[in-house]
Amino acid sequence: MALFFNVSTLIQIPIPMQTQVTNPVATIQQLMAAHATRADGYEKLENETADTTLKSNFTGKASASRRCNEELLKELAQFGDAAQSEVNRDNDHQRVWKEIAAGTEINPGKSTSLAVKEESALLALYGQALEDANGLPESLRELLEQQKKMLSESGR
Repeated sequence: MALFFNVSTLIQIPIPMQTQVTNPVATIQQLMAAHATRADGYEKLENETADTTLKSNFTGKASASRRCNEELLKELAQFGDAAQSEVNRDNDHQRVWKEIAAGTEINPGKSTSLAVKEESALLALYGQALEDANGLPESLRELLEQQKKMLSESGR
């Protein structure tokens, strides 16, 4: 379990690493769900801030998640139309982003701080998927490594 702290309020937010990926389709769909939520969250933050530097940063992160989803969708297409799996859209990553989105009306600064901390949760999803890479096709494993590297570099 990873613990993140919102420095402005010192609220502890536990983010257990509980995504259980059992097949390539589930891996792709889990990451696609995380990126869709991330993109929506950053777009909401972008709309709620007047700071042009933050707007630009949020726009870039939302666009990066949309691009990641496009790439993941191409990988998913290789499994055919019947490719389905159950994706847990009520995991901690999703819940924190929902909290971020809900909190922008109340306290934009708190939500922005929380969003920055949440980036490491997305990287943890990639880390777990790559730990289980033995069952993944080589092209998917390479894509996940590229995306994880891009996400970690954009967070610097």
